[in-house]
Amino acid sequence: MTPPVEAVAATPTENAPALPVMASVTFNRMKLLEVASDGKARDRDAALRFEGDALSLVDGGATLETIPYRDVLAVFHSHSKEPRWTLPDGSSAPIVKVGGKFSFFKGTPDWVTVRTKKGFTPLRVSDDDLRRVLTELEARTGTKVVRAK
Repeated sequence: MTPPVEAVAATPTENAPALPVMASVTFNRMKLLEVASDGKARDRDAALRFEGDALSLVDGGATLETIPYRDVLAVFHSHSKEPRWTLPDGSSAPIVKVGGKFSFFKGTPDWVTVRTKKGFTPLRVSDDDLRRVLTELEARTGTKVVRAK
């Protein structure tokens, strides 16, 4: 007898263990770093919403990006002027250059970058939310956060 569809969908595959079902959580004070076609980066206000099977970046009522947890290859955290990731050899490299002539006045932010096959999604996270955002990402994606220097 074939199990009902719901039971089949909830059964973990051999390669991917089932992640626990968690309540939705939203962080409202994020900055999404977007890179324009001319290579210049700009911050955009966004909320980070953790939902059942994906995280979403939203601005008001508009969804900017949705990333299914299963598509996350890595999560990086850096406390640096620009978002960084860790190369396979262990060294760190910037994802994109940020700032201009007077950027040294802004201080050093915390960046959380989500990597998928499609690319990188860098987020500037407030100090108040950093620990919780990292915990949510690890729990929901099953991926350990890598600290990039």
